[in-house]
Amino acid sequence: MPKDRVVPFEADSRFFHRRAVRSIDKQDFLSGLRNLRRALKLEPANVDIALDLADAYARMGLFEQSNTELGLLLHREDCPEEVMFAMGCNYMAMGDYAQAYSVFENYLSAFGEGEFAYLARDGMEQIEESEMEDGIDRELEDLAERGKASLDAGDPGRAAELFREVLGKDESLSYVRNNLALAYICMEELPAAWEQLRIILKKDALNVHACCNAALLLKNEGQAEKAARMVARLNPETMEEIDELYKYCLSMAELSMEGALMQGLKRILLLCPYESTMLYLSAVCQYNEGRFDAAAKQLERALLAEPSHILALQLLRCCQARLSGAPAPEKFPLSFEYGSEQRGKIDQRLAGLIAMYADGEGLRAELERDETLITLEAALQGEDEMVAKAVVVLAAAGGAKAEEELRRLLLSPIHSDSLKQMGLDALVRIGAKKPFFAMIGGRMVQMVNAEIRLNALPPRPYAELMRESVTRMHEEYQSAEAMEYAVETWTAYLNFLGGHFPPIRGRGGWLAAIKAGYERDILGNEPGFAALAKEYGATERTIRMRMGRFFTARMAAEGLPGDE
Repeated sequence: MPKDRVVPFEADSRFFHRRAVRSIDKQDFLSGLRNLRRALKLEPANVDIALDLADAYARMGLFEQSNTELGLLLHREDCPEEVMFAMGCNYMAMGDYAQAYSVFENYLSAFGEGEFAYLARDGMEQIEESEMEDGIDRELEDLAERGKASLDAGDPGRAAELFREVLGKDESLSYVRNNLALAYICMEELPAAWEQLRIILKKDALNVHACCNAALLLKNEGQAEKAARMVARLNPETMEEIDELYKYCLSMAELSMEGALMQGLKRILLLCPYESTMLYLSAVCQYNEGRFDAAAKQLERALLAEPSHILALQLLRCCQARLSGAPAPEKFPLSFEYGSEQRGKIDQRLAGLIAMYADGEGLRAELERDETLITLEAALQGEDEMVAKAVVVLAAAGGAKAEEELRRLLLSPIHSDSLKQMGLDALVRIGAKKPFFAMIGGRMVQMVNAEIRLNALPPRPYAELMRESVTRMHEEYQSAEAMEYAVETWTAYLNFLGGHFPPIRGRGGWLAAIKAGYERDILGNEPGFAALAKEYGATERTIRMRMGRFFTARMAAEGLPGDE
């Protein structure tokens, strides 16, 4: 047949969508995900494709990711009624019955005679019956979940307040006591953490969460052998709860006990074969054993579930290098924190993007590149300073891709309300339409006035620390500029907290962060973190985290680049 009579075939979104549906029907979820993403890239406004993506995640047991995709549809005028019902079902599957009840209630309020109304009512009745049978106090459950949300968002002080309130009314709740111990560990109040763990272990010597938390404390105290003995009593083969296996594997990774970790990973990946965190840990273990091909296959699975997993991307490149005979590290750390290499590359890329902030069209074109989008998504999962820089880029770029990433930030369970406020401000600035939905206190809420923070005077401990900080800066530098920097930084941070002031912990870390920030931002010097840590009695990691919070607050106070 002559070439000019052949009609060329172009694969459109429908082609990839149909392929995805067939793959998912055959339980080939990874192929389904790959084709759904290709379909969405060609037609990002297609609600049916977005719904099928959320459904695929739910079928894979990745309910949080499913709910994020569903949450992105809530603000759309063509949002189908099944979105809210599906979110309730996901919360039921996650065991978050209070949230499921609330979502079903909202669904019935909006669609009282809707297609899924009878199922929503049935779900609510099941929850009520279960609570009555188990003697569950919904008010205490809600307080406990708000505490867990605060802990996940990096506010252990507020979390500890809520956990203590719950235990004051029912001291038998071991999971709340475990979370209180974790909050104390985050605040570096180790005697208080030990007190809570001993109460639990006295009643239940095989409590998985308590044993793991105790082992991590022992390791930090330099008692590695005792830590190993503490977790040796646990057998992952007998664990039925996913959260226990998850805790066990993360703890084994932090303790660098690869043998025990592999035992736990085999168990959890049988139950949750697509969980990207566990797939990544499994790949690290296989890489360290020299099984590069097996590690690469695990990483490819993890990256299909979570394409912006930058550590998995780096490890995959290392696997490919070792398989081809190219140089690569012999060992890879069992850690989820960005190392200096990853942090440097992300910071360098962000700096280049921020330098383009006046060129909105150019930035929007950059967001079409997979490499740029992965960098921004990785930054949004990093430390506060990285998140703030990513928000700056997205606000300057505008457009549909930027709006989606900012809405994802609002729906994240791991970011503070302050960072979400920054994302919300950016959404308003780029002209995104209401409504805005956000995860606040562990609950999906609609932001009525595009405002998260409140107004209140700072409590005395904050005022005292601010005065001490200003005094130290004056004594150190004999400079009005240094004093002004401290005042401006603290003022920006207090305003950024928006009326919610968690207890001040680790005063030295805050004082050191002011000095380090002044050295870097004003004097142009690289801070000596090791010396600062010794001088102020804080860890280098704590100082960096405090610097990130100050940086975020100053950036929010000064306005995003390009503002008048």
